[in-house]
Amino acid sequence: MKSLIKALLAVWFALGLYSCQTKVVTVHYEKRVVERYQVLTKSNVRDGYYKVYHNNGNLALEHTYDHGALNGVERIFHEDGSLSGVLILENGKYEGPFVYYHPEGTVKQKGYYKENAMEGELCSYYVDGTMKECITMKNNVEQGGFREYAPNGVLVRKGNYISILGDKEGLEDGLIYEYDSETRQLKTKKRCQEGFCCTIWAREKGYLKPSTSICDEIMNGGTEKSKMLGSE
Repeated sequence: MKSLIKALLAVWFALGLYSCQTKVVTVHYEKRVVERYQVLTKSNVRDGYYKVYHNNGNLALEHTYDHGALNGVERIFHEDGSLSGVLILENGKYEGPFVYYHPEGTVKQKGYYKENAMEGELCSYYVDGTMKECITMKNNVEQGGFREYAPNGVLVRKGNYISILGDKEGLEDGLIYEYDSETRQLKTKKRCQEGFCCTIWAREKGYLKPSTSICDEIMNGGTEKSKMLGSE
């Protein structure tokens, strides 16, 4: 019992000491609280919790400062108070796995941050939890394979994205396969080059000849026909 009392007193003392070292700043706008955060008393540097509120008074965002740097878990909330997202911060940068939620509570999107940039698979989901899309991210841009799914969970498109010079993101490049969401059969094959796509095969017609000069260049521009047409 005595050891428990000592532990509680130690916690109380630590909290009391910390409260003397910090103060709470509350920001109002039109008679409502919009922000509330802690700062070090002597330096006014942010240290402790930071909270932002929706117009209806519900919490919109919360994260933690450690002597001016964002560290720890960041939580984002929908206006109705339900959880919208959970991310991790290290020294002011996003790091590690993150997840966003639909207002209904199911996962909307999840991925991974490495030194403040999205890396690896970024997957999105329908409200019922069925996968909607997975794309490959590299240094915060779409770069690599992607897959798209119909609401019934059937794969309807797959291929590759490329991003150019950081300002043209998510351009389809290479072979794109499109499937029927009901029969699951391959419908079309497309050959793409930096966002310009040409249908090279259709289930009803077989392999197709280039219909425009751009398609002619994409389909016959110095690459072996077998590689251009691709295989399933």
